[in-house]
Amino acid sequence: MVEIPSNGPSGLVWMIGPANARPKDQIGGQTKNMFDKKSLDAMFSELRDNYELEPEWEEIQRDAHLGIARADGGVDLGDIDPRVAEVLKKHNPS
Repeated sequence: MVEIPSNGPSGLVWMIGPANARPKDQIGGQTKNMFDKKSLDAMFSELRDNYELEPEWEEIQRDAHLGIARADGGVDLGDIDPRVAEVLKKHNPS
């Protein structure tokens, strides 16, 4: 397994190795796992099963994408739908 840092200010580090390699984010010297395909699929599947027929389904999806970006960025989830926040925390690989 080889770590390759990005050239940008984000501090993103890519792990090059086995097929299950996932991007990592190094914040303040700590390594944080980011969402991978498996956790994203499980999260969106749970949201879809529970809320797809709700009138605010599009807002739920928007908040899910925003929450993922914020979680992967290491910042507070902010003012997202509490239903989304609960499912997001459940499936967050960190």
